[in-house]
Amino acid sequence: MPFTADCGYIKQLQDDPIKHPGVHGASHWHDFYANDRTDALSTVSSLENATVALTTVSMVGYQATFYLASGVSHTFTPGQQVRVEGVKVSFQLSPGYNRVWTVSAVPIPNLSRFVATSAGIHDLSAGAGGTAGDAALSCGAPHGMLTYDTAGYWVPSAYLWPSGVHIIPAHLRVYYFAPDLLGTQIAENIPEGLQLIGGKYDAANPADNPHLQWSCGRREVFHTPTVDHPYDCEPFHDYFGDNVDGPVALVDMPYCWNGLGTAYQNTVYPKDDHGQYDEYCDGDYSHALIALEVRLHMGRAWGGTMNPCGGCLAYDLSALHEDCSSGPCTGTFTVANLTDHFQAGTYVDVTYAGDTNWNSPPGGYLIDHLNGDNSFTVIGLPAGLSECSPADGHLCGAAAATSYSENFTLAGTDDPSRTDVAFYTFHADFWNTWQQAPLVKLENDCARGTSCVGLGAVSNNDFVDGLP
Repeated sequence: MPFTADCGYIKQLQDDPIKHPGVHGASHWHDFYANDRTDALSTVSSLENATVALTTVSMVGYQATFYLASGVSHTFTPGQQVRVEGVKVSFQLSPGYNRVWTVSAVPIPNLSRFVATSAGIHDLSAGAGGTAGDAALSCGAPHGMLTYDTAGYWVPSAYLWPSGVHIIPAHLRVYYFAPDLLGTQIAENIPEGLQLIGGKYDAANPADNPHLQWSCGRREVFHTPTVDHPYDCEPFHDYFGDNVDGPVALVDMPYCWNGLGTAYQNTVYPKDDHGQYDEYCDGDYSHALIALEVRLHMGRAWGGTMNPCGGCLAYDLSALHEDCSSGPCTGTFTVANLTDHFQAGTYVDVTYAGDTNWNSPPGGYLIDHLNGDNSFTVIGLPAGLSECSPADGHLCGAAAATSYSENFTLAGTDDPSRTDVAFYTFHADFWNTWQQAPLVKLENDCARGTSCVGLGAVSNNDFVDGLP
């Protein structure tokens, strides 16, 4: 079962620790999530040290002293806020210690311990275990509670068009899961320090970036279309409620690793590993790692709405029917859940995973007519297509308008000043600087196991500690 980390926005920088390490301002603008320390000068140790393990805690009056595990050092500074989790007193989690503390200036923090205060807390009994992490770390629910996730995630900054106002997205959600495997392959743990870049920053059009898709969200309780461009999410919010929070960019990250190092060039998509099969890691990059999908939730950036474009309709389809009885074959597509607002004489892209012969040609299908029953009919289909109906127990694909205009742009290209790049250049970066023991536990118990129910939302460190 997958597990997920949900992270809040932290900051915007013209830095890229993967492509331009050590040089501030050398990259186009990026939005950063999860680890507040991520920048061009970051190292694996500097990011991982945003959270440190504790051995014991003691308190005299209003000052608590937190002692670090052997071999661990910290870089907390006076005045910094630190979130403490997992401390136990008499073998029970302590609500007194497990909270946000402010590091004291006196005594001066040293590498093995720091002293801190928290308003109203005093004279607690001694405790043991737990972690202390930057209070600005942004993963978990509520954001900041999962201080085990000290990884770096960043994506191109987005801007409203034509105003150029920077969009602050709602949040970033990252899914970790076991990919498709060949034969006796086992999904391997993500190596410490591994760097990944997903998507294609210099894509020429949507089809040129096949590992990027757009939706209005999808979870166990609801589904919205997954297509190659953003579309209006307001109708889906009206139907599904707050499960839908705006347009979502979905980037599948590469996961076939050659075992030779942690630089991003050592990991590719299955289609690029020079193997026999496009869907498996069976070539020069034969290590199939736990895979990631990065989902950026853009929110209500467009005048308080979830509509990022003009004319950008998209719908799930509940039925596909072909009729070749009187001349050229026609296809009738029934829209699921919502009211169909396509128009006759316009073009639509249709995708159906069950039988790809249903998929529209470049430029889409021309809608011949509407049928008055929430369906539309196109002409020119090949004969012999497998039909799909609601009785099959699943959706039958998606249809999206081919004529639209997006009302936002991205930072991008090798020019740090560019903020006018098209949506289809969206990409995502990941640097595995998690706390490694908790990550391995999640990979073993959830991504390769069954201990995380549903989508395995990892809300806090206690969730991880409580796994078998």
